[in-house]
Amino acid sequence: MKKNLLTITLVATLFQLPAYAGAPTCHTSSGVPYCNYTGAVKKLYINSSGLILVYFDTLMDQDQPINVGIQGLSRYNAAAYQISENTDYANYLYSTLLTAQSMAKPVTFQMWGTQSGYMKVTKIWLNQ
Repeated sequence: MKKNLLTITLVATLFQLPAYAGAPTCHTSSGVPYCNYTGAVKKLYINSSGLILVYFDTLMDQDQPINVGIQGLSRYNAAAYQISENTDYANYLYSTLLTAQSMAKPVTFQMWGTQSGYMKVTKIWLNQ
């Protein structure tokens, strides 16, 4: 009985996915404010205006951007990128986000500035 329980526990531990979720946090670099997010791609969306929206798995605290001087946000559950701004980057961004979502891999991305009331995604990393 103990051996079976130990085997089940070991197998469950091996297949357990690590928790990467965390709310976006905001900081400054050389006096310029930005926000950072590491976690799952909860939802990925492109609207008819050509805006890519990536939803966080944990809501951003509204005080985070305000505390570093970021103004103009009205959405705290997602970040955005306008495809027409740089179509090559938008393609890379979307494919990286789609890959992360389909493989259940966490991503890290930085957001500098705002876009349509959302933080604007400017850098992305696909994590292990």
